[in-house]
Amino acid sequence: MCPYDYCTQMRDARQPQLLRLRLVGYARRHGVKPTAQAFATTPKTVRKRLTRFDGSLQSLTDRSRAPAATRMLVWRG
Repeated sequence: MCPYDYCTQMRDARQPQLLRLRLVGYARRHGVKPTAQAFATTPKTVRKRLTRFDGSLQSLTDRSRAPAATRMLVWRG
């Protein structure tokens, strides 16, 4: 389907949500593994996008990769 892999397309995309929407639509029609092969990505990525998608483009935006909480280091000097 695509001459470039999913990662390259995401890096170059102006609106990555639209690419993710295409991926979700394809996955709903054809399944997870065929979608992963067609978009040259992993089934884990396809499943992640399917579970996050709630029907809106907003659910397909990037999420922060920062940890939810950081540990407080106590200095005992």
